[in-house]
Amino acid sequence: MLPQRVDKELLPYLQSGLMDDARAVLDMPDDFAQTLEQAVRRMTEQASDHELWKVFNDDHRRLFHAPRLEELQFTKREDMEPLMGDLWHMYEAVLLLSGLSDLLAYHRAFGISDEITRDTVNDIMIWAHEYKRLYGVWGIHSFDWLKDHFTGKVYRLSRLQFMLNRFEGHAHVYRHVDTGECVVLTGNEFTIRQDGIVNGTCDNYDDTAWTPAYKVETDRVIGHRAVNGITQREAEILPLSEYQPFLMPGDRILEVHIPKDGKMDPAACIDSFKQALQFFPTIFTNDTFTAFTCHSWLLTPAFLQVLPPSNIRWFCSQFIQLPDCTNEHQLFHRVFDSVLLEKTEQAFAALPQDTQLQRIVRDVLLKQEMRRGYGFIPVDGVAHMKVDL
Repeated sequence: MLPQRVDKELLPYLQSGLMDDARAVLDMPDDFAQTLEQAVRRMTEQASDHELWKVFNDDHRRLFHAPRLEELQFTKREDMEPLMGDLWHMYEAVLLLSGLSDLLAYHRAFGISDEITRDTVNDIMIWAHEYKRLYGVWGIHSFDWLKDHFTGKVYRLSRLQFMLNRFEGHAHVYRHVDTGECVVLTGNEFTIRQDGIVNGTCDNYDDTAWTPAYKVETDRVIGHRAVNGITQREAEILPLSEYQPFLMPGDRILEVHIPKDGKMDPAACIDSFKQALQFFPTIFTNDTFTAFTCHSWLLTPAFLQVLPPSNIRWFCSQFIQLPDCTNEHQLFHRVFDSVLLEKTEQAFAALPQDTQLQRIVRDVLLKQEMRRGYGFIPVDGVAHMKVDL
């Protein structure tokens, strides 16, 4: 149990400097800043509330001092209503910002520019505005995502965000030693429908689904090639004298994420990729990566066939598609700002058709699946990117 009076030295992350740091780097509307200050004051004034302090202090230490952050569970904001009253919506925002001072010091120690710092941490405001739009009060969505920003893992560089991670796809990519051609072989963790799509995609199953072979021998690898994410029925043999492993499960990669605050301008995206190639080797000197990966509705494979020349189509075309079991829920949410409750002609007919993208997606959904895409870009492919749509 905490002492009767909580010494400031025990909880330095909620001293007055938190608000000063937040004002210095966050683009906060006045009413958000006021709500944040009220929430912080609620925490600091309740020094006698041992339960409140214990919950917060435990969450802070788990978030900023635990070695395996991805395995930890944190208190949900709605569970804090009995302790914080009507300010419970701000619990996760206060928790994240309680590490802001240390994050700023970490960025300065590695020579990270103020611009990158501001751009990175202001993702919290994108989600705060979304929360306010949906619920009418200030709070934040996506704590599990934002915690990576405040623990030094995610960085926004121009238009895009990047995070070092390990490749978790169920695929094996080999590259030709002379031509640089990348061949994607589907992993045998999946079963494949007769149309070549991973079984279960968009909740559609095939009782006759088959399992792809994948076998590495001394001088060759046997597997089923995936073209645009579609696995071919006939197995291929790749001689290892000509094809070398390029991207395997567990390899280091740079994940690409797209903040929801602007257009996908090709020039800005190319600038982001180029910055990432310079930035990460400087900060993470012991980590090398050979590819960028992205898992997003913006990589929906059907976009390449149904969209006219556009920023979204351009972005999608930069990636080599990987086989994966996905659905259309994120696409539905991003395009129609709605939740996909049922897949019926009547439900699709009622969708908004205010934009060209909405009309195209609605018409395609009436005829076929629109699964979320998963793809990669070899790092040396960035040099060949062009702005042309």
